[in-house]
Amino acid sequence: MVRTLGIVLVVDDDPLVRIVISECLIDAGFTVDAHALGTSALRSLADRQKDFHAVVTDVDLGERVDGWDVGRAARSHRPEIMVVYISGGAASGALWHSMGVEQSTFLQKPFDIACLTDLLAAPIVQQAIAS
Repeated sequence: MVRTLGIVLVVDDDPLVRIVISECLIDAGFTVDAHALGTSALRSLADRQKDFHAVVTDVDLGERVDGWDVGRAARSHRPEIMVVYISGGAASGALWHSMGVEQSTFLQKPFDIACLTDLLAAPIVQQAIAS
């Protein structure tokens, strides 16, 4: 049985971005649950809320449910879950402090995928060192 670093919920309406992020996280050792829509991501959180290590969500998902909503829903189910917001829109970065959940991270697209994988793996490495 292959051990995973954790399950990451990836939400982005751009299929290329979603695929690249998902494949890179899988290569880094994570299991990925990827969605194009915020509504389907919310259903997945409700069904599997205790399983997720982190949420990586685009801010503008092109529908009523946006990335801010996904982050808040994830934290309402599991307060310690890591939330990473991503966006290509300059305005999203300015809104992050008021719209994003506390202790979340914002990455402006395009970003170095290694920054994302390192960010997601850091708590796991710290826990392993402490054990």
